[in-house]
Amino acid sequence: MSDLSDFILRPASDADRPALRALWQRVFGDDDAYIDSFFEHMMPGGGCVVAEADGKPVSAMYVLRGLLLLPYRKKRLTAAYTYALATLPEYRGRGIGTAVYKAANDEALSGADAACVLPAGAGAVPVLRERGRRKAAGLRP
Repeated sequence: MSDLSDFILRPASDADRPALRALWQRVFGDDDAYIDSFFEHMMPGGGCVVAEADGKPVSAMYVLRGLLLLPYRKKRLTAAYTYALATLPEYRGRGIGTAVYKAANDEALSGADAACVLPAGAGAVPVLRERGRRKAAGLRP
């Protein structure tokens, strides 16, 4: 099993999709219909940062891109959302998830006017605030 020095951060590829689906299912427990819907509807416009260890994705976070339409602005702003950080249980506690979170946040901020984290639940908010980066916004339980 790998330690923190034995993983690679990289963008996800199409070849990773089965492993990413399995990672999502194992960590979040969502059913196949929900996971299929996410990959079909959300992934074409987004991306994913992966930590690879032992030849497989062991952690991932998605960067979803879209538009931010504000009623008081005439200009459309680009937006990015980081979503669904997942790390296999046997790889937790080594800083891998934190590295993925930081890389996904940097990716979100690199090509958007605004970026935010979408926490999975109220329990994630303190962790995200502690690990927060510049311009992180909108964290509420």
